Amino acid sequence: MQGLEVVAKLARGAPLLEELLAYLQGSGLSKIAMRDTLINSVSSPSRPMILFVCEHGVGRSALEAAYFHRLARRRGLAHRAQFRYSGDLDPALPPTVLAGLAADGFDTRLMAPAAITATDLGAAERVIVMGCSLPARQLFADKFIDWQDIPAPTENYGAARDEICARVERLVATLARD
Repeated sequence: MQGLEVVAKLARGAPLLEELLAYLQGSGLSKIAMRDTLINSVSSPSRPMILFVCEHGVGRSALEAAYFHRLARRRGLAHRAQFRYSGDLDPALPPTVLAGLAADGFDTRLMAPAAITATDLGAAERVIVMGCSLPARQLFADKFIDWQDIPAPTENYGAARDEICARVERLVATLARD
């Protein structure tokens, strides 16, 4: 037995993993991607990941991940952040968001939107979502936090940044206590 077959055997008798395996088998992912998702779901990565997800992945979630990295480093947390989109892809961060992040001291050269995957959901310690639906959410329900009513940074960068910073500060404080 190799790869996915070994993980599937281990999943037997663990209802959540069995449900995840059934979902993954219907997802169109390669066997390697399915295996990695299952492994990530039961292993603890060396740096816990906080996943920020919005529909297009080019506004709110990008700001949240950037500010999370900054604040987590200041608090000495090992956590890392990723941002993803759940809907249609926008190929790049909008100029208003790039300019705002740059003015706030962030290097945006490596920031690029990416689609959310089952692997991301399995690997994340927490998943922060902004008004979007995600496949297999019920499988990871204990990880999800919904953040609503955040202004669009493309319309009002300052208001979005201020609201995001306040929420990220509370999240970082919670993680520091845990």
